[in-house]
Amino acid sequence: MIEKRININDFKFDEFVQDALDSIELECPEDIHPSYFVLWTKKDDDTIYSGPKEGRDIFKEQLYGNKQLFFPYLDVFDFTEFSEKEMKELQEAENNNNVKDVEDDELPNQEIYVGILMFIEDDMLVIKSAGRFLQENGNYGNIVPIAYTGNGRKRLLNYINDYIIDK
Repeated sequence: MIEKRININDFKFDEFVQDALDSIELECPEDIHPSYFVLWTKKDDDTIYSGPKEGRDIFKEQLYGNKQLFFPYLDVFDFTEFSEKEMKELQEAENNNNVKDVEDDELPNQEIYVGILMFIEDDMLVIKSAGRFLQENGNYGNIVPIAYTGNGRKRLLNYINDYIIDK
C-alpha cells in the first residue's frame, strides 16, 4: 500500500482537487457535477456518501471535520496494463476485508474503482492508495487500502508527488 503523511500546508490541496474534478468530469454525465463522485466516509463508520449531484466545494472542511475523502482517478490508471500478479494483490486487500471472494480466473477481469483516500490524523494529511471492488450484487464494496507494485505504484507515487511542495 502507498501511504504518505505530510503537513497539509506542504500539499497543493486546492490544485489537487481541481485536477481531480477535471479528470472526473471527462467521464461523468453532464447533469451531475464531478464532485458527486468524490466519496466520503466518517473515520469511525464505513457508510459511503457522495454528492450532492449539483456539486460541492467543501473538501478541506470535510477533512478537518473528521471525514475521509476518496478521489477516484479514471485517467491516471490504465488497469489494462496491470499484470495478473498486481490484480491478485489488489484483490488480496479486498479479501482481507471480507467483501467478496473471487476465483483466480476472474482476477484479470475484476472491476475495481480505484483512487486515493485522504484524511487528517495527528495534524497530518494522510494519503493512501485505495479502491472499491464490484460485488456480486452489482454494488461496490467498502473503500479499502490497496497495494500497488510495478508501474501502477510508480504512476501513483509520481502523481501524488506532483502536488507536494518542495522546500
